[in-house]
Amino acid sequence: MAILFVASLLLIFGVILYFQQQLTIFEMAGCWLVSLLFIHIWLDISGENLQLIQHARTIPLFTAVSISKAFLFPLMVVTFINLAVASGHVWQKVGWSVIGIMTISMCDILHYHLHLFYATGWRIQWTFGIWTFIFCVTLSLQPLFYSLLHKEKQSSL
Repeated sequence: MAILFVASLLLIFGVILYFQQQLTIFEMAGCWLVSLLFIHIWLDISGENLQLIQHARTIPLFTAVSISKAFLFPLMVVTFINLAVASGHVWQKVGWSVIGIMTISMCDILHYHLHLFYATGWRIQWTFGIWTFIFCVTLSLQPLFYSLLHKEKQSSL
C-alpha cells in the first residue's frame, strides 16, 4: 500500500511538472541534485549518526522510503520551485514556496504515520524546519543554474 501511495504521488507531481514546465532541464537537474544531496545528508545525520530515526525493517516499506527520498521528495521540490519561478509576483512566489514546504512536510509526516520510519528521538515538528531549509537552499541556487546556462549559451555564440 505504501508503494502505491508513493507511486501515485510521483505520477501526480510528474504530470504537474510536465504541464507547467518553466525551468530548463539543466535547472531541473541542478535543483534535483541539490535537494537530493541535502535529503541524503539529512537522512545520514539523523538516521545513522544521531539515531533519531529508524527506518522500517521490511523490504517493501524500506523500498517505499527509498523511492520517496530519492525520487518523490526531490520531484516535489523541483515542482514547487518550477511553480514559484513561473509566477509573476513576489507574493505568488512566497505562496508557492509555503505551499511546497507544507506539502513536502505533510508527506514526510504521513510517512511517519504510515510507519515507514520510526522517530525515536526526532520531534516531528522539526520536519517543517528541515524542509524549509532544503527548499530555501535549492530555491536560492536555482538562479545560479540559470546564469550558468545563459553564460554557456552566450559564450558559444
